[in-house]
Parts: sequence; C-alpha cells; structure tokens
Amino acid sequence: MAGHPQTTQPFQHLQPGDWVVIRDLKRKHWKQKRWTGPHLILLVTHTAVKVEGRGTWVHASHCRKLPSCGSDQPSPSTPGVTGLQ
Repeated sequence: MAGHPQTTQPFQHLQPGDWVVIRDLKRKHWKQKRWTGPHLILLVTHTAVKVEGRGTWVHASHCRKLPSCGSDQPSPSTPGVTGLQ
C-alpha cells in the first residue's frame, strides 16, 4: 500500500524524565503566555505524554522539550521557558 511510512514512535525525542512546556490552547487573551510549565514527563505513548501534576494526557505535538541544564529540575531562568511565545 502506498503512503507514508509508519514509525513505531513518531515522538521518540520525548522520554520519561524529560522536562517539557505545554502549549496552552485555552488562553483567553493574546497577551497570556502560550506555554505552561515546566512539567516532568511520567509516561510516553506513541502520540501522547502524561506529565506530573496534570490529570489528563497531552498530545506530544503540544509539548516542547526543554534543553538539558545538567540538573534534575530546570531553573526558572531556563532559556526557552520565558521566551516562548
């Protein structure tokens, strides 16, 4: 069958233990932040991630991985967290 090749894990860059920010799809005003977090990934499926402190699964395309800073938890001044718009 012709088509796109299917991979077993399209979002292989996301792994449990990684820190991500999640796109806020329900913001009320354009001045509100687009990204929330950082959040710690607990579980990963083919298309979704489960993060600490959030009751629902999040589609992996709504997550952006934070760069590693050498410690277990990113600092609040991690580049990318405040600058993501």
